[in-house]
Amino acid sequence: MISVIIPVFNAEQCLRKCLDSVKAQTYNDFEAILVDDGSTDSSGRICDEYAGLDKRFRVVHQQNRGVSSARNQGLDLAEGDYVYFVDGDDEIRPEALDHLYSAIKQGEHDVAASGYTLVKKDKEIDSCMVAGAVPEVFSSDDFLARLLIDSDFICFTCWNKLISKRLFSHLRFQDIKQEDFLFCGQLYLRLHSLIYLNEPLYIYYDRPLSLSKDFSYIGPPQSVTVLSLLLEDVPKERKKARGLVLSRLFRRLRTSSYFIDEWPLSLSEKEAYLETRDSLSKKYKLEYFFHPSISITEKLKVVAIKMFPGLFALYLRSLADKR
Repeated sequence: MISVIIPVFNAEQCLRKCLDSVKAQTYNDFEAILVDDGSTDSSGRICDEYAGLDKRFRVVHQQNRGVSSARNQGLDLAEGDYVYFVDGDDEIRPEALDHLYSAIKQGEHDVAASGYTLVKKDKEIDSCMVAGAVPEVFSSDDFLARLLIDSDFICFTCWNKLISKRLFSHLRFQDIKQEDFLFCGQLYLRLHSLIYLNEPLYIYYDRPLSLSKDFSYIGPPQSVTVLSLLLEDVPKERKKARGLVLSRLFRRLRTSSYFIDEWPLSLSEKEAYLETRDSLSKKYKLEYFFHPSISITEKLKVVAIKMFPGLFALYLRSLADKR
């Protein structure tokens, strides 16, 4: 059985379409756990309505504690062998669970992931790694590398993946910004293999108030925090994985503060970030420079930026001006 976990918060305008898309699945052996996270509109009543009409749907109402808490609540209640997340303002295609389950069982993989359709106000865009290609199997380190290099939602969101329940024995969402990125990084560290389907099985709606547009959510201070938390979770013996996270962290540290005057943060927040940057640089500097999987060229760039910060700032400014 698949446990479909749906965190819901003030989604009355689109919630019915979301729940109808789950009901319409061609794969029938699922439970849908609706976690109403303190909605102040009619979302809670809509959840109760669907639960009353379909025994596969059940509802839990909680005080507003955020999406991480809602997803964790769903995980605590999940009875399925696999878990699939759907946000209450999105939808899934009728064949989503069917195709992902078939793929995950064929090779006894830990995770099956898919592409998605991005719905904007005036257009829809199907996003896949390589549209039309055959399913591709990734190892733990291979997909972790894609997470740290690729800026696409395919890698760093939880909602386009069917996940073996056993991976959640010591894994939960943390109550931080960019929780999806950290969760996915920790997930990839725990899996043996992931199969990716080049099909847009999830439908993601680009909402005007999306957190993906909020600097406090996507900005360098939060990115550095999340990367440092992920690095703490990588065992010392996972050399390749630690090299991947270290490399991404130092790239972020060395470039993030050159436009700090333009950040929409207070002076104290900027100063706190600079302290964090310097502390992390000091903490991981030796490991970074002696790590065998990080190239000499990349290490020399870090040294050059440290020695000639003014020239590097001019270079970044020229790139920004061209955009």
